[in-house]
Amino acid sequence: MARPATAAVRLLTGEREPVRLATTVSILLHGLQIIDGVPCEVGDRVLVKDQADQRQNGIYTASEGEWFRAADARTARAMQKGTTVHTQVGSANAGRVFEFMADEPAVGSDAITIVPFVPPDVAEVVDEVEALRDETQVLKDATGASAGQAAASA
Repeated sequence: MARPATAAVRLLTGEREPVRLATTVSILLHGLQIIDGVPCEVGDRVLVKDQADQRQNGIYTASEGEWFRAADARTARAMQKGTTVHTQVGSANAGRVFEFMADEPAVGSDAITIVPFVPPDVAEVVDEVEALRDETQVLKDATGASAGQAAASA
């Protein structure tokens, strides 16, 4: 999927400006710290997605003091279901895309769930593979039952 080139196009397509880092664990929203194996710097955009209190999840600007939500991630519309954000660096999250899952959350009041983004065409393939796996298991179960019954009657 090609990345839109401008902030206006990103806004229209439901894509936020990229973040430098994305969390892997719950963090304090205060001070400079190591996020996903990388020291964050003042002004870094950080996707905070693993908070114990999911109301704190979102995109923040790192600072030496208290962190604040990024200017483009302070409203329900900015973090509604289907909105995506790219991560630039990190040990586990470099190059990954994440998706917001809440329908128009009240920022600060509602839980905000953020999950890895799976493009629709990939999701369809995954669904097909899972369906085939289920069918295969049903056939194995039926074949195994038939073989077991034949052995028992012999």
